[in-house]
Amino acid sequence: MIYRDELLFGATSAMHSFTCEPFHNLVHHGVIEDEGVSFKGHRAPEEQTSEFFSSADRWTRPVMTRTAPMAPFGWWICTAT
Repeated sequence: MIYRDELLFGATSAMHSFTCEPFHNLVHHGVIEDEGVSFKGHRAPEEQTSEFFSSADRWTRPVMTRTAPMAPFGWWICTAT
């Protein structure tokens, strides 16, 4: 999911992506920035040695992220059981 709202990260030119990895029980947070007519992506600076969300619980399988319909919640993580 590409997160485009300003609620969680403020007004910046960068876009934020969240990728679910149900096999590894994690959600990866990437930062996407304009680079000419294309884009470049990298890990979020505060998550160089960790993931945005990870769990050792075998029943946690993040499969989808969605923007929440109202404040104060920024977005939801859906898990499969």
